[in-house]
Amino acid sequence: MIAPMDRVEILCLRSELQGMVPLLQEHGAMHVEEVSLAVENHPGFLHRVHLPEAEKAELAELEQLDALIRESLPLLTATPSHEAVVSAGKALPEETFAARLKQCRSWQRQLRTLHRRKLNIQDNMAVISNYGRIIESITPLLIGQGAILGETARAVILENYDTAALDVLQREIIANVGSACGFLTQKLGRNRRVVVITHPADKAEILTEFLKRKGISILTSPDRDARGTSVDEVIRKIGSRVAALQADLDEVLSQLLAFAERDGASITALGQLISNRIAQLHVVDSFAQSHMVGVVQGWIPAESYEALQTKLATQCGDKAVLSKISHHDLDHKRIPTLLQNNAIFKPFELIMKLMKPATYGSFDPTALVATSFIIFYGFILGDAGYGVLIMLIGWMVKKKWGHIEALRDGMSIFQWMGASSILFGLVYWEIFGNFVEKQIGGHAIFHRAHETDMLLYMGVAFGIIHIPLSLLLGIKEGFAHGHAKHAEEKLGMLL
Repeated sequence: MIAPMDRVEILCLRSELQGMVPLLQEHGAMHVEEVSLAVENHPGFLHRVHLPEAEKAELAELEQLDALIRESLPLLTATPSHEAVVSAGKALPEETFAARLKQCRSWQRQLRTLHRRKLNIQDNMAVISNYGRIIESITPLLIGQGAILGETARAVILENYDTAALDVLQREIIANVGSACGFLTQKLGRNRRVVVITHPADKAEILTEFLKRKGISILTSPDRDARGTSVDEVIRKIGSRVAALQADLDEVLSQLLAFAERDGASITALGQLISNRIAQLHVVDSFAQSHMVGVVQGWIPAESYEALQTKLATQCGDKAVLSKISHHDLDHKRIPTLLQNNAIFKPFELIMKLMKPATYGSFDPTALVATSFIIFYGFILGDAGYGVLIMLIGWMVKKKWGHIEALRDGMSIFQWMGASSILFGLVYWEIFGNFVEKQIGGHAIFHRAHETDMLLYMGVAFGIIHIPLSLLLGIKEGFAHGHAKHAEEKLGMLL
């Protein structure tokens, strides 16, 4: 259901205004909106709250820290657990801005250095491994000619050379270098090939100069340590070099993991602390004040009105008053929508968040969406074995990451999907397909492989119920909210 909302106003002494932010944040149920002003900054009228210079300076410092932490967090190779972040947050020391800035820069510098090393090693491995694959592909050509790469043979990579262009290049090489030159090709891809040019040892410089004039680069090892006098030695050195680079990469990855385990929770906790404080400083932009009083306006669920009133009285005494503002003349689209469903349907609010929220005062379709989704899922994918696996996955993910609300709700939906699949799977007597049926026998209550006509009729029946129901709800809501044209359109579709 959509929770009834009250539009409220807090009127307090100006001295109490700064204390409103942590109070409302602790209460956690108020949607703050901007207080309307008659004349901005005019004496005798309410005007917008502006941060004092000290808090402006604090905000600038916090935003600088926040930027550093936002750059560092994606570089962590392991996500700290919720418990570790909470523990680290409690252990964070009270430090000056300069100390925290130094610490954040140190974290960022260490992470950037390690990631640069990792990327450099990965790039080197990719280049050397690619060179090794090319050498392996031309090894039969070299062995067949008895040539040694670098002494009596040169290899080049050519792109977008067709047969005619290769013939022209071969004739030019013979004309400029000598008729003793050989020309062997091997395709590497659709428009890419490696060409091995064999030549007498005394023609090496002439061939090199000719290829240079043509703008063709000779294939050489990107790593000096991987160069040898024979193909076998080159391949052996390449293998050794790749193995050494892999060891370096493993070491860097180990250091990144150790950093994440040591400092990841502290970085995350400090980031949350800073984001929270920035939000507190920004929200006052929606407040208003005069020389004597401060004003906060917003929306709260009707059921939490008394709780907020009691909290205000406890903290501020008679220095703050909570009152309701009439909102009957407001367009319902301006009123925030808060969905409140029981424990069974609440996880399915996650699906509703994927769409435009329902207008305040309209029908909350969460229960219908949940019911139809789960029934349709089991009807289509009914398999008891598959359902058990889905439920186990949902349970394991919730156990590990259940502190993340969206993930927890998603896995709850997953478990409902599994339960539906189990139920329909038992009706169909499908457990990992027909595996169990073949092993132990048994008869299905409804065998969908044999009752195809009935299966079709059931699908049509679901549609007959589902589609008209949605149109009837659309007609009702359209007329209720003054959208007669939309209601009439749906009425025409129904008829």
